[in-house]
Amino acid sequence: MGLDPNPFTDHPDGPWEARNRAAVEAKVVDALKNLNAGIISRSVFRNDRDKRGAKRWLWGQHHPPNERWKLLGRPYWSRSAYESWKEVFYSTPIEERFDRRGIPHLRTFPKRSKFGDLGLMHEHVVPQKVLLDWLDAGEDAVATILDHNIGAVITVGEDRRLPTRSTHMNPRDPWLRYHGSGIAFIENARWTDIERAALRRHGLFEPNRGD
Repeated sequence: MGLDPNPFTDHPDGPWEARNRAAVEAKVVDALKNLNAGIISRSVFRNDRDKRGAKRWLWGQHHPPNERWKLLGRPYWSRSAYESWKEVFYSTPIEERFDRRGIPHLRTFPKRSKFGDLGLMHEHVVPQKVLLDWLDAGEDAVATILDHNIGAVITVGEDRRLPTRSTHMNPRDPWLRYHGSGIAFIENARWTDIERAALRRHGLFEPNRGD
């Protein structure tokens, strides 16, 4: 039995990350070349509102500019985030749970302004500042760095358990930052063996309970 509601529901046009990875990589490569050539400044490179920089594309690698799809369809959901959403989803009148396309409505997702620590958020497993520093250092290929640009849906309360958003002990081991946090992620059938192993290594993997 699958998850109901399903947090891994795809965007109508297909999985966002898979559809946009090549375009994001090309934009980041161009931004890095322009930075090194002096065509853009470091502030532009790190500005998430400037399409000439890299930060905007690191953000856009994960989800479209839409509050619902910032959460729905993302490949990593914590158990607590899922339970919080599930409770609000089923407390919403049945006729208001889905939009006209049959997709869970934005109103079913708990916002931090109303639900506090049980509100949902999209968190960058490797902070964007760390990724930008890594790109700027020129030590690894852009593709390698983007492989470590991982987003996770967690609760606001879980976010408080994590180290600062501006540092990471070892970005080549993304989930190290979550080690010892007590956060567990519900299984996504699309994860690769490598992705499962990375979560298991840090005690973050929860096999599918069939709920």
